[in-house]
Amino acid sequence: MADGIALTGPGTLAIGPTGTSTFAGSYFYLGGNLTLRNEGSFTLDGAGTQTIYDNGGTNLFANVGTLNLVGAATNSQYASISVPLDNDGTVNATGAATHYLSGAVTGSTGTFAIGSGSALQPPDLNLSNVTVSGAGTLRVQGTTLSGTGSVPNLSLGWPTITGTVTVTSSLTIDDQTVLSGPGGTSTGTLITAPATTTTFAGSYFYLGGNLTLRNEGSFTLDGAGTQTIYDNGGTNLFANVGTLVYSPVSSTGVLSVGMPLSNSGILQATKGSIDLGTLTNLSGSGALTGGGTYSATNGVLRFANAVTSNSATIIVSATGNVVIGSGTTGALNTLATNSGSLTIGRSVTATSALTNSGTVEITGGTYRPTAYTQTARATTIATGAVLRAGSAGTGAVTISAGSLAGGGTIQGNLSVGSASLIPGGVGNPLSVWGTFGLAGGSTFQAAVNGATTAGTDYAKVTTTGAATIGGALAITTGASYNPPVGTSIRIIEAPSRSGTFATVTGVDIPGNKHWVVGYDATGATLTVAANPNLSVNDVSIVEGNTGSTNAMFTVALDAPTDRAVSVDFTTSAGTATASTDYSSTSGTVSIAAGSTMATISVPVLGDTIFEPDETFTVVLSAIVSGVLADGIGLGTITNDDPEPPVTSVTAISPSSIGQGATSVPVTITGSAFTPGSTVAISGTGVTISGVTVVSDTQITGSVSVNGTTATSARSITVSTANGSATCSGCLTLAPRPVVSSTTPALGQGAKLRELTITGTNFQPGAKISISGATVSSTSYVNSTTLEAVVTVTPTRAIGAYAVTATNPDKGKFVCLMCFTVVAGPKLTSMTPSTAARGATYSVTVTGSGFVAGAKLTGPAGVTFDAVVVTNASTITAEMTIIPTMSTGAKAIVVTNPASAGFGSFYSSILTVTT
Repeated sequence: MADGIALTGPGTLAIGPTGTSTFAGSYFYLGGNLTLRNEGSFTLDGAGTQTIYDNGGTNLFANVGTLNLVGAATNSQYASISVPLDNDGTVNATGAATHYLSGAVTGSTGTFAIGSGSALQPPDLNLSNVTVSGAGTLRVQGTTLSGTGSVPNLSLGWPTITGTVTVTSSLTIDDQTVLSGPGGTSTGTLITAPATTTTFAGSYFYLGGNLTLRNEGSFTLDGAGTQTIYDNGGTNLFANVGTLVYSPVSSTGVLSVGMPLSNSGILQATKGSIDLGTLTNLSGSGALTGGGTYSATNGVLRFANAVTSNSATIIVSATGNVVIGSGTTGALNTLATNSGSLTIGRSVTATSALTNSGTVEITGGTYRPTAYTQTARATTIATGAVLRAGSAGTGAVTISAGSLAGGGTIQGNLSVGSASLIPGGVGNPLSVWGTFGLAGGSTFQAAVNGATTAGTDYAKVTTTGAATIGGALAITTGASYNPPVGTSIRIIEAPSRSGTFATVTGVDIPGNKHWVVGYDATGATLTVAANPNLSVNDVSIVEGNTGSTNAMFTVALDAPTDRAVSVDFTTSAGTATASTDYSSTSGTVSIAAGSTMATISVPVLGDTIFEPDETFTVVLSAIVSGVLADGIGLGTITNDDPEPPVTSVTAISPSSIGQGATSVPVTITGSAFTPGSTVAISGTGVTISGVTVVSDTQITGSVSVNGTTATSARSITVSTANGSATCSGCLTLAPRPVVSSTTPALGQGAKLRELTITGTNFQPGAKISISGATVSSTSYVNSTTLEAVVTVTPTRAIGAYAVTATNPDKGKFVCLMCFTVVAGPKLTSMTPSTAARGATYSVTVTGSGFVAGAKLTGPAGVTFDAVVVTNASTITAEMTIIPTMSTGAKAIVVTNPASAGFGSFYSSILTVTT
């Protein structure tokens, strides 16, 4: 764009969002209803002054993008835009220059970013719509700030503030300027935020038109002469919430606040004087409220009238003062009540008594009320300062509550009620020119950090009148101070003394020492004494049979002491068991002052059980006012019961039982068996039942052994009232006999025939039983063979039968179907069936089951020869009857050979005649 060119409308010249325009010339014009619309980047960076002029018509610079106002290192290069500017984008002001915007921008909604060292002077701004940012300064010269918003750095010259404007960094006010509100009934507010710094060195400025200037930061007035803040009409207010400092060049400087001033922050006169004018915190009756601070440090605060009651903070240094108006009369001379904070560093002669429920600190000079009463909080009198009650110093200083501290002087009669007295200053005790009384609810706080200088090393009160002592003494010994035994310091010195402290705390000193309070006719003294050593003894006691007997432990000091010694104790189990052998006990035992011992009682419980001597301990801890030299007392409970007999198990008979044995009677021998004793056999598969205690040396029962349980040595355990005993490996479980087969099979009617049994684990004396036969005897051949004599009844059913082998150790085995009964012969008839004696006959015997080789036998006197088995049902033979044979029916027996199992049968099929 050429220098000095005129851009004429009507129309719109737009720079697109990606467009860039740079103007380095001195000026150009907008005219004829032209809108220059920047949506991209527009930069003014000429070598000197640059101006965009309004050349008539309704023209507008509409910035939607970025407008850069570039200044040089001096204020000679700046940008000026006189055409109306509507900024909905961003305006960047940079360089050491003030850039001027003189066209209206009230419709703007964008950002004004002001760089460090730069300033931007716009027309009216609505801070509710726009944003002002950056480290530079916004200059408002004769224009209006409206809306609600914040500005980092603000410079004011005849502004109008219609909204609420907050300054967050710095505020500059032009000399002799008017800061105006909106007028009417609405009010503008200018706020300096807590971090804001305001410095005014000019002669005056005005507030007018209903404006509130609210200082929350630091506001300093440091001009060369008189400085005034005028009220320019309307309802205006200077509200100080932060710090307002008057620090003029000359000590004769005066700051006059000519409008209502409210203070909840700090007002400080470091030189010259501040005429507070209309202070809203001070009523016409003299009540100073609001909680603010009024500090006269090397300066003077001038109140409109005297302060009679204070709930704020007043600080008057030795070279400062608070006076009434333009005169020299002290504003605190008639102060009657203080609930705030009052610091006085110069002499004040009051015409009234003061009641204090706040804090009063007298740092220098003499404060002279007619009387002084404290009902709460604190009073401090520094070294060299004086609190004088009454014109002659004979009035009353009454500390009813709170605290009184310091190393200054009280001229008057001091009485301390339910309050703390903290005497001592830099090298000075608290000095009382009068009587001194400590009431029952008082506390004398005695800090001790050495023994050389009263007031510095230790707390002390000196009086010119009588001292009356009561209440509590609270001693605090410094962490780095360790006084040796015998150290003595005087804490109260008076012409005469009566009374003593009711309670004393803080007497303990590291290294097992303590303070002893001593009294004499003229005061009180603290002396360091050693703590006594405390020990507990050991005790032995017989337990008894019933009830309880107390074991008495003695707790003893090695020397008497001036205070009670207490120690906690508790019992602890050793080999003795709490609640069974003794009763668990705990508590605290005390030894009174002047005494040297006390006792601890522990109940020991009696019983009739024999047991070893048992022990427990009494353990001491948490000793108060003593040294724990031996804190463990051993208690020994001596047994007085006879030793019971000792149970033993020596043997079980029989000592070997075989597998498969059932209900084998056993006898267990030993000693000290008692009724109700029980017997257990180790391992599985073995049970004992029917246990009977026959005597103290014998128990009987029945043992059964599972047929498949492991063969091994087993232990016998007998449990009695006297205890248990075990006979290890006393019982042997032997292998059971096993039958694998029998030979031969026997026929029906076989009588007394030998049977061979084969198997394993047979023992001499083993017995055989057969479910289908009668065993007359059993003979042991070896461990694998037995022989038995067996009879089978003629009527036994044909089939297989079980064979049972039983060893002498009762081991048993049953072989199912191991013995076989086969068919035997049967007799039906004989022909002839009648024969005379003394004759021989050819006979035919009929029946069944005959086998070749079968024999016929008769009774004595009847014989058979030439026996031929014709077939299974017929036998022929020659029968001879002796002459002497008796007559009558005779039984004939047929017996098959071994191959048929020796089966036999008899029947009375023969009749012998004469």
